[in-house]
Amino acid sequence: QFRFHHDGATAGTSHYHWQVDDIAISSAPQTDGHVFDGFCSHRGDGTEFGRIPQSQLSQMNLGAFMNNIGATPMTNATITAVITDNATNTVQATVSATTPSLDPGDTLSMSEWADVSSLAVGAYTVRFHGSSAEFAAEADTTNNNWVRTFEVTPSDLGMNYSLDELGGHVAGTEQTDYIGTDQFTGGADDFWAFTYYPITADLDVNSIELELHPGSVAGGLLRVSIHDSTNIVSDDPNSALIESDDYVLTAADITAGTVVVPLPAPYTMTPGAYYAGVIMYSNNNQNDFGVVDDITIPQPNIAPPTAAPDR
Repeated sequence: QFRFHHDGATAGTSHYHWQVDDIAISSAPQTDGHVFDGFCSHRGDGTEFGRIPQSQLSQMNLGAFMNNIGATPMTNATITAVITDNATNTVQATVSATTPSLDPGDTLSMSEWADVSSLAVGAYTVRFHGSSAEFAAEADTTNNNWVRTFEVTPSDLGMNYSLDELGGHVAGTEQTDYIGTDQFTGGADDFWAFTYYPITADLDVNSIELELHPGSVAGGLLRVSIHDSTNIVSDDPNSALIESDDYVLTAADITAGTVVVPLPAPYTMTPGAYYAGVIMYSNNNQNDFGVVDDITIPQPNIAPPTAAPDR
């Protein structure tokens, strides 16, 4: 029982109360493993890029977590990650992690590196699976799996390097938001959005592609640019390495849903860390527009809200 007592005018009348109600106690299954997350990061920094040029691939950091939600230990608890070529349905790489015994309530973590340097251009699926010697007796074997996807693109013509994977996620899982001029007070004009890009081998870029928010209005103006990461981290977006001319959105752009903004000349991104940026002007909210943001997969703080997909 709870009672709030106010002993005078100085005590005020505001209070906050929260409690758990309807608690139930139930028996845990004897054996049950639960894989509750999985990731694939070609840089090993937590970022999970949806489309990656071949030249930027050497290894892929594959990881997942399995919790023993049963009442008894799991013997030889194992997480396995398998990369499969979607076009041929052939296995390209396999890694795993095992512990001799996983006690109830404990979690097995896997973080292994797979060689992906020979992957061909195309779409790939990473399937994570948790198992143990008691797998056949588990109460629920459907919660032992996790799936991630990514795409390998050419390193020259047709190259697309994108943190987002719009249109490529497992069916029914894609979630989107947008970043636009109508979202923030004071954001109508001179409004920036950025995407993080780690570079391990020289990469020539000639344009940046943006997917437009469906509610965008023609007439807005934008410029795209490439920046050294140190400038963005130090809050200096005006020191671009290269920047496009002004681009005014047309009705055709809005209908197409995407716009490709060329750079004034091809730019070679040498090994290092960069951000691609877009600056937006909406004529004081008269021509509001935004870029789609893929929020299907949580990304670390080094990869802020993005103009997507970028190339």
